[in-house]
Amino acid sequence: MRAQYLRIAAYARITALQRCLAHRTAKWWAVVLGVLLSLPCLGSGFAGDDYIHQSQLHEERTIHGLAEGPFDLFVFAPRDPEASKALIDQGLYSWWTDPNAKVAFFRPLSAATHVLDYTLWPDSPVLMHVHTLLWFVMALALVAQFYHRLPIPAWVATLATLLYAIDDVHGPALSWLASRNALVALVFSLGCLIAHDAWRRDAWMHGRWCAPGLLGVGLLAGEAALATLAYLVAHGLFLDSASIRARIRAALHYIPVLVAWSLAYMIGDYGTRAAVVYLNPIAEPIMAMQRLGTNLMMLLYAQLAGIWSELYYMYAIVHPALTHIMLMFAIIGLTWVAFLVRPLTRSHPCARFFAFGMVLSTLPFCLGPMGDRLLFFTGLGGLGLLALFGEAFVDHRHRLYRGRWPKIFAGVAAAFFVYTHLLMNLMWLPVRSQTNNFFAPGFTRADHSIPAGQDILDKTVVLVNPPTELFAVYMGAGRDATHTPRPRHVRILSPGTAELELRRIDAHTVDVRCHRGFLEHFWDRGLRAENKPFVLGTIAELSDVTISITELTDDDRPANVRFRFTVPLEHPTLVWLQWQRDGFVPFSVPAVGTPIVVPGRELARVFQ
Repeated sequence: MRAQYLRIAAYARITALQRCLAHRTAKWWAVVLGVLLSLPCLGSGFAGDDYIHQSQLHEERTIHGLAEGPFDLFVFAPRDPEASKALIDQGLYSWWTDPNAKVAFFRPLSAATHVLDYTLWPDSPVLMHVHTLLWFVMALALVAQFYHRLPIPAWVATLATLLYAIDDVHGPALSWLASRNALVALVFSLGCLIAHDAWRRDAWMHGRWCAPGLLGVGLLAGEAALATLAYLVAHGLFLDSASIRARIRAALHYIPVLVAWSLAYMIGDYGTRAAVVYLNPIAEPIMAMQRLGTNLMMLLYAQLAGIWSELYYMYAIVHPALTHIMLMFAIIGLTWVAFLVRPLTRSHPCARFFAFGMVLSTLPFCLGPMGDRLLFFTGLGGLGLLALFGEAFVDHRHRLYRGRWPKIFAGVAAAFFVYTHLLMNLMWLPVRSQTNNFFAPGFTRADHSIPAGQDILDKTVVLVNPPTELFAVYMGAGRDATHTPRPRHVRILSPGTAELELRRIDAHTVDVRCHRGFLEHFWDRGLRAENKPFVLGTIAELSDVTISITELTDDDRPANVRFRFTVPLEHPTLVWLQWQRDGFVPFSVPAVGTPIVVPGRELARVFQ
């Protein structure tokens, strides 16, 4: 009797919650909650590529070669090898950089938003983050409209909106100004999806022109808009009730937009080449397929299970086998989710729409650096699918989970999703919305520990063991933008956290040995293709140093590198610095024939 009473009471509470979520204003309260939880992003300041944008838009910049115009801010490796060589000689790029590498993205609309920032409030990162937050508000409003257009109950649409609005994966993108392009692309892509649905299911004929036009504008904001195609295809497969011929004719409306965008991309020589950080699937198909599989699993796992995808890069530092273990967990977790939603996808066309769109929309983001900031489009399908699972679980009329064990598995999954996507996100979204505040101190300490007086202008700073080459990139760009004196050259001996042994050969020459090999992790290589092996001999002849590889590891990475400077190692124009936890400190070069061991550093402590 008591058990029956508890079931009736629980059903009454669920029914009351459904009525609350079905209220016409509930979706807007979900949007407001998401915005309020994201407000800490306003204090994030500048970080990472923001320094490069500052330098590129500065009228008196001294670093040239990255961008050819104010609306071409997302060129991170020049198209011209001679420009790359000049950047390598300055030290903005490191000695192992391939001059033929290219990372150039076509994002003029997003670049225009940054031009606006640096024109109206160049010294106010707070107002720049307000600008980003306004795009997030527009995106959430369109997400609410998107879900409520679909053939699902109003309370389920509001639940999906709530899950999306408070999803903590959005925090890192909101915290980083340079990631605004994904938000801008999302806004116009959502407009495209809404217009397409109104055209196909409500016979709003203006949609046949509005939807392709909005897709074109989204592509001008960033390549992320390509993920819109996943949902357009899913809509045609599962939600469009017209004939096959009519659906194909509808799809043809998007072809001119894609062709025009592709031509602009090719004519402008955009794209990637010879850079491990962004793989080119045509030039490197095998590695692209390998990374595609791994990143797809980890990104989907991050979206559905709440395990941050950025942590994948930390696993290898803890233990090499940990990456394989976590990938196995991801596969098991996704298999479990597939088992849970299989009955739902078989009975509900919207579930098929969400599942297909979630997986396919993730593919365009799988060939670059992994991160939760890439999950704006994945979440549209993933969180819609979870909302439908919630409906199936609480509404006994569906009877999708029959039998004892299916009900137990569904109950455990429901509790897990409530914990990760509601309770935990209420805590983590405000925290992750200020992600840059956790990483910026490490870069700030690094910059402040490098001399900044006028006498540094004619000197070469030699960084013995910086944890990442980005210290040199962002220091140079940041100082260029703020008129802070920066070194004439910056030379990195070895990036990473491994132990090094330095042995001086003569007055001008020092050998650097890394027993684990240089460039141990893929992110250390940066602008160099993974399938381009190193060879013995000279790799770089710069204006003040010649760098040669004298020994290779079994997997063709440098094991011993010789640096021969044009001046003696003690010359006052060379400033030797070694990384410690609180920044760079002076380093004393060894005597001839005397080795010095530089201990490795834990990467996790670098940014504390």
